Amino acid sequence: MVTMPAAEPMSKLHDRQPAILDPTAFKEWLDPKTSGARAKELLENENLDGQLEFHRVSRDVNSSRFAGKPAPEVNSL
Repeated sequence: MVTMPAAEPMSKLHDRQPAILDPTAFKEWLDPKTSGARAKELLENENLDGQLEFHRVSRDVNSSRFAGKPAPEVNSL
């Protein structure tokens, strides 16, 4: 997993987050000819501040034995 500094509001929960790549960069990211420096640039060009949301969900989803719905339901905060 590739991580990056957390964007707002995720930075209120943790200092890192999974890297999120714009779909238009997928092809270049996956191309074995893309240099490491260029791959890093693709990630650094993402400005996600204010574009992410988080929601409280059931603690059940923390278990590897969780067999509920594929996507957790959002609980009201």
